[in-house]
Amino acid sequence: MESAKYLADALKAQGFLEPSCADDVTQLRDDIDLTFITVADQMIPEVVEALTPVAGKRHFVHCSGTTPLNVLDALGRETAVLWPIASLTNGVFTDFTKVTLAKEFHSQAGSELRAVIEQIGGRQIEVDSEQRKVLHLGAVIANNLSNFLWIAAERVAQSTGSQQDFGIYGALIREMVEKALTVGPRAAQTGPARRGDRNTIAAHEKMLANEPDIQELYRRLSDAILKEFIRR
Repeated sequence: MESAKYLADALKAQGFLEPSCADDVTQLRDDIDLTFITVADQMIPEVVEALTPVAGKRHFVHCSGTTPLNVLDALGRETAVLWPIASLTNGVFTDFTKVTLAKEFHSQAGSELRAVIEQIGGRQIEVDSEQRKVLHLGAVIANNLSNFLWIAAERVAQSTGSQQDFGIYGALIREMVEKALTVGPRAAQTGPARRGDRNTIAAHEKMLANEPDIQELYRRLSDAILKEFIRR
């Protein structure tokens, strides 16, 4: 339900009139002809089954990065996928005009559904279900896994006992992201492993003796960077 409210607020900000959300098919308004399914991936088939008897001429769109379009087949041909390549967090507004949206339409979807999706804005790319699954994998690596490394960095900073918080790395992270987006992540790679500085790598690993999980991450990632840039 929170995801539905979030999307409704985002659509309203884009100029869509009075979007509403519902957590039960019996709450669907008769005057709504475009329905977004914003539930956990594993729940989509169950929601589709519940919607089938009341589908009528409505348009249906799911927002999953990993679920194929054909999960909506029982709802007719006016179906699509619109996956925002963004980390949507309840209570944190995301401007959809700045988000890349991966879309896919039923092969027989009409022009009306396509036009409505276009109106949502953002940078839109059209990919099929298999391509979207691969892009989702990349998104998890780029966003979710990197964020866990930031958790590790925060833990290391706090271990100094000097009450430093994650904010001390703010400028470094912003610069890294901007550089990667400008010149590409390969050209933007820096650090001890990138320059083959094994002495520093060994010293860092020793400093992480009390954090074996972070130590193993550091070792494996450093080794991967060495293989990518130094050992070729």
